[in-house]
Amino acid sequence: MPLIKVANLSFTYENTNVHALKNISFEVEQGEYIAILGMNGSGKSTLARILCGFLEAPENSLVLEKNKRTGIVFQSPEDQIIAGIVKNDTAFGPENLKLSSQEINARVLSSLQNVDLLGKSESKTSALSQGQKQKLAFAGISALHPEILILDEPTSMLDPKSRSDFLAVMEEWHKEGKTLIHVTHDFEEAKKAERILFLNDGVLEFQGSQKIFFAPNGMAEKFFPFSKVTKVFSEEKNIQTIINPTEISLLFDNITFSYKTQITEEPLFSNFTLSIPKGKMVALMGGSGSGKSTLLEIAAGLLEPTEGKVKCNQLPLIALQNAEKALFAEFAADDVAFGLRNKNIQGKKLVEKVKESMNLVGLPFEEFKDKKTFTLSGGQKRKLLLAGIIALNSQVLLFDEPTAGLDPINRNHIMDLLRKLSNSGKTILFSTHRQEESLMADFIIDLDKIKNTNKENLCDNQSILSDFSDENNNLDSIKIPSGVGLLDFFRNCGGIFSAGSKEKSLVQKLSPCAKYIVFFTLFISGLVIPNVKISLVILGVIFLYAIFAKYSLKKIFFSLIKFIPLILIFLFLQLLLIPKPPAEEILWSWKFIHISEKSISAICLILIHTICAFISLAVFVYSIKEQEVLDGLKGILKPFSFCGFPVRHIVLIAGIVYRFVPLLAEEGACIVKVQIVRGGLGEAKVFFAKVKKTLPLLIPLFVNTIKRSDLLAEALTARHYS
Repeated sequence: MPLIKVANLSFTYENTNVHALKNISFEVEQGEYIAILGMNGSGKSTLARILCGFLEAPENSLVLEKNKRTGIVFQSPEDQIIAGIVKNDTAFGPENLKLSSQEINARVLSSLQNVDLLGKSESKTSALSQGQKQKLAFAGISALHPEILILDEPTSMLDPKSRSDFLAVMEEWHKEGKTLIHVTHDFEEAKKAERILFLNDGVLEFQGSQKIFFAPNGMAEKFFPFSKVTKVFSEEKNIQTIINPTEISLLFDNITFSYKTQITEEPLFSNFTLSIPKGKMVALMGGSGSGKSTLLEIAAGLLEPTEGKVKCNQLPLIALQNAEKALFAEFAADDVAFGLRNKNIQGKKLVEKVKESMNLVGLPFEEFKDKKTFTLSGGQKRKLLLAGIIALNSQVLLFDEPTAGLDPINRNHIMDLLRKLSNSGKTILFSTHRQEESLMADFIIDLDKIKNTNKENLCDNQSILSDFSDENNNLDSIKIPSGVGLLDFFRNCGGIFSAGSKEKSLVQKLSPCAKYIVFFTLFISGLVIPNVKISLVILGVIFLYAIFAKYSLKKIFFSLIKFIPLILIFLFLQLLLIPKPPAEEILWSWKFIHISEKSISAICLILIHTICAFISLAVFVYSIKEQEVLDGLKGILKPFSFCGFPVRHIVLIAGIVYRFVPLLAEEGACIVKVQIVRGGLGEAKVFFAKVKKTLPLLIPLFVNTIKRSDLLAEALTARHYS
């Protein structure tokens, strides 16, 4: 009996007319390695989700051998990682299987060792690189010991080295006799499989040996006629760096940049200088963490360097890697028009520009103008995003991984589009992980190969970069666009969930439970003591708590200064609510406001309570690590577990908050970035105008929150949580 039997499987999504799969039949034997190929929207991911049980197959169309566990690894590891600590995330699945603690520890150790993450077992999952996150996602699934492993395009966002490492782990998995089903767009990855399933518009067009599929004049060339790679430029015509171009349109002038949350003190870029030639197409390469996306965002004004300047006569526009999540309009044409309307372009001119941009990216205006954005495939959404950026007609365009997650046909179309834009006189700077795409550019910048000789900083060797002056080009320093303040808020608002100071202090030495007890004692005492003098004593103790935790008193002072307006408003409201005192007690009165000794005492008490709560909470977050938050909560609630209280579920919810809120902050930051780029957060002096400009943020943020919740539910299901 086959391990999996699919017979006449058809599938249509509810509330749509989209027939994702049409009468598909195939079988999978134990130990097979199968690759599923197809263009964007062909039904590959739908099939993968049916096979692992996320989508319900019609009756009798799917038969899975009994007692066979299935695991799935998604394209984006952020959608699959549940816990905030590496070892906790790997242990989550085995815990749901109710295994012994010894077996759980053994599986965690083995799974992390297999993906070379054992040394990161105590690390925060948020601190891992993209490649490491993908390995962790695999470790979390492999710890379940599934007999069938499904990979849904897990390497599309990885750099070549991370992709190679990940695929090596897959091959070792298959050598152990496990069944592997790999959804991919990459031909080289597909060639590692024994058998190919090719989907075209929901129909299974081919199933058979990969040798037959990739044979000369075979199915691969039929569906992908350019599968024989044609290099537009030979490697000899590409150079490592750009030296003294005759005319430039974008200059990075001695850039130094560090992220505020960066663990190391070394900057990502230090004294980095680079000139981008006018009207040329330039590829930016490098591994994960090399700074490609950061450099592009610096050029677009979304990040501000600590030193140095970016110079360009017009603010460069950037098409972000995942910005199709932030489509703002219901209909395709309206979304392309979003940025143009922000530039006060209306009427016939607006329609002409929208039509031109949509036709240019391969979304024919007449066919797609009235299509709802949420019904578009991933590739079509990516094209729509590009149309919205191109319509704004900047002379310098930046593209961050413009082909990530796209099938070969759409990748080829996007690269042709970039070449057309360059040939029309626009300057194009794009990042890519694909060597064949970089060879289509006029120049290649590889950030991994321009490290300075002492290897202390990433980019600090001006001698191999351009030292070209912009004196003859009259370039201006770019102006930071409106809305970056809001962007910084979203970037930083998840920081509170990255708790834990590296300072060694008396408070740090306490056990997790003791940290909770000290915090709650001070926090509650500071809030409920009704006497001003005793409250001042508690405040003094809280200040000692901060000193023993080595929390900066200067930081406390400046943080409180920021909250003074809110505190004053709160105190004024409290003053209105205090009952009117007897006439003989009134010290001062004006209309409905009456001041007495009791009201002064009440206001002082409220102020002290507020400061006590603020400082104690800030110090607690500063002095406790994420793992300690969960361990302490588990320890405090443990006695209640004997009464049937769901302690594990409460701890899980706390852990999910630590993961989920920062992810939502990232979603918000992505949406704000797109708004900034497309002029949606321009200058607005009137309050109601400011409110109107921020409203478009709410819909995509709400939609993405729902999506994140659904993905979290799928991640929990994949780990057998119930």
